[in-house]
Amino acid sequence: MGGEFTLYSDPENGRYTSATQVPFGKEIHLPEPFDLTIDTSGFPG
Repeated sequence: MGGEFTLYSDPENGRYTSATQVPFGKEIHLPEPFDLTIDTSGFPG
């Protein structure tokens, strides 16, 4: 089983209210202020 990338976002009252998960090998987009896409295909799985 491969690993996965988790992006925590939407902080509120000291906690993140959202989490997006993608398996290694997929792309994940980081919203503003970063506004970039990370290709996780090079991550160890």
